[in-house]
Amino acid sequence: MPSNDVIAHTLQWLSVLLEIDGSPRDRVDAYRQAVKVVRELEQPAADLIRRSGAPGLEVRGVPAPIAKLVADWVLTGKLPVSQPREAGLWPALSRALCGALGIEPQAKKKAPVAVPAFHRPVWESWQ
Repeated sequence: MPSNDVIAHTLQWLSVLLEIDGSPRDRVDAYRQAVKVVRELEQPAADLIRRSGAPGLEVRGVPAPIAKLVADWVLTGKLPVSQPREAGLWPALSRALCGALGIEPQAKKKAPVAVPAFHRPVWESWQ
C-alpha cells in the first residue's frame, strides 16, 4: 500500500504533468488541493480508504475524481493513469513518471510517430 508521502508525491507530479500539458487551471488546482489534504492526514490514507472508500477522502477535501483515482490505486495496487494526448510533452513525461514510480499506464495502441531525422536521437532517448 502506498504511504501518504508516496500518494502526495505522485499527485504532485501528476499536477505538474497536467499543467505542462495545458490542462485547465481548475483541474491542476484540484490535484494540488488533493496533495495538501493527503499530506495533512493524521492517519494513513490507505487505512482511511479501506474503511470508507473514496468518500473518506472526499469529506476531507479531496475532489471526487481524484479521490476515486487514489482509492482505485490503494485497493487494486495499480494507479489508473489516464491516457495522454498524442502530441506535446505529456506522452514522454508520462512514461518517465510511470517508469520512475514502477507503474504501468493503461495499454493503448500506439500510432507511429513521424520524427524528423535531426530530432531522432532526442526522441529515441525519451522512448
